[in-house]
Amino acid sequence: MSFQIHLVETRRGFKSWELWAKEMEDFGDTTWVYNFFVHFYDSSGTLSSVLSADTGFVANRTGDMGAFGAVEVLTEDSTRLVTSWLLWKEKQRTIETDAPVEIHRKHQVIRGIGLIADPTLTHIRIKREAVGYERRPGP
Repeated sequence: MSFQIHLVETRRGFKSWELWAKEMEDFGDTTWVYNFFVHFYDSSGTLSSVLSADTGFVANRTGDMGAFGAVEVLTEDSTRLVTSWLLWKEKQRTIETDAPVEIHRKHQVIRGIGLIADPTLTHIRIKREAVGYERRPGP
């Protein structure tokens, strides 16, 4: 797949996020992107996670983003978040959603409704109906 769009948000001289998309529509204060992925960076500019989704938007003034449809976040330690939509709040540097979520971490699976998390998925708060279990590796 060829990605023709490339956007970068910086914060204090470091990349905050970097987005690649196959298609884009610019509406002045909001840019919509299609078939895209985003690299999130920590405060020192180190890659912390990658988000991919079907459709999304960037609020051009604030750097906030939304992602919809087959949303997945994969961190450097292989933790994976799957949901139908989420928001990135640039100022707070948090990922948020009220949709059902599923988090896979090593041999654990956590499910719930809604979450607030940092982009590394190290600090996660499930809003409601949190259930977790261990997956046992096969024979």
